Amino acid sequence: MVKKKLNEAPPIDYGAGRERMSPDIERKLGSQDHPLGAHQAFPDVDKDGIPDNFEELIASQRFKTLYKK
Repeated sequence: MVKKKLNEAPPIDYGAGRERMSPDIERKLGSQDHPLGAHQAFPDVDKDGIPDNFEELIASQRFKTLYKK
């Protein structure tokens, strides 16, 4: 029997636009595999029962701002 990994929708909010950030960057943000991943200075973000991290929240907001420009 082959086990398949379930990939859930990412918590990064893109809004209504079709543009997406690089999958590599998105994966690193989600897994906190970057120089500041899981840093103790970042607040714990958890609303609506969806576990997010602060880095994803900031990247999501910044992506929307850049997309609008």
